[in-house]
Amino acid sequence: MSHKTPLRRTALFQKLDDAEVRALEKIATVRKVEKGAALFQEGDPATGIYVLLDGRMKIAKETADGKVYVLHFVAPGQLFAEAAAFELGEFPASAIALEPSEVAFFPRGEFLELIREHPMISLKVISGLSRWIREFMERIEDLATKDVSARLARFLIEASQSAGSSTVELEIPKSELAASLGTVGETLSRALRRFRESGWIEVDGSRIEILDFRELRALGAVEG
Repeated sequence: MSHKTPLRRTALFQKLDDAEVRALEKIATVRKVEKGAALFQEGDPATGIYVLLDGRMKIAKETADGKVYVLHFVAPGQLFAEAAAFELGEFPASAIALEPSEVAFFPRGEFLELIREHPMISLKVISGLSRWIREFMERIEDLATKDVSARLARFLIEASQSAGSSTVELEIPKSELAASLGTVGETLSRALRRFRESGWIEVDGSRIEILDFRELRALGAVEG
């Protein structure tokens, strides 16, 4: 690598020993991605897997009629593009930087050899895949069975739980949040306005303060 990566500081690799981290760093290449740029495009050959070191990215897919759907967001420390790389196929979606970002790229062949030699790394990959599958299945269920208000309520509750606070800082534009909820900005704004008028939340720019967890949990069908 051109310089030492913060792999050790990512949650994904925190429990690896020094030899395993050095082995990962030896085969990794650091790439910087400017805001709005694509790390890879849908249909590109899947030649390896990535870990987001810094920044934020979205995985999005464009339909035949030009609509763009956000499949999920990638946060620092998360593994992504692993499924396509293991199949040695093409990326089924595009990875776009939502802000200046830095990723570590691991070539497929070298990475597969590495996980044969270091079982703990393979367990980390399996854990990442399991998380992605779980999130994707929950998203499919939400899109199929919940309206926009219910999806928004679930998002706010889960974001609050992740932050450990009643305050949710939107780290993505509202247009991106709308796309991830399977809707458009205008509909999202109406839902936020309804929540605010109902006394469930307060909105200050990109900051949302949850005032009524019980109502949002009930609407989003999120267990307490």
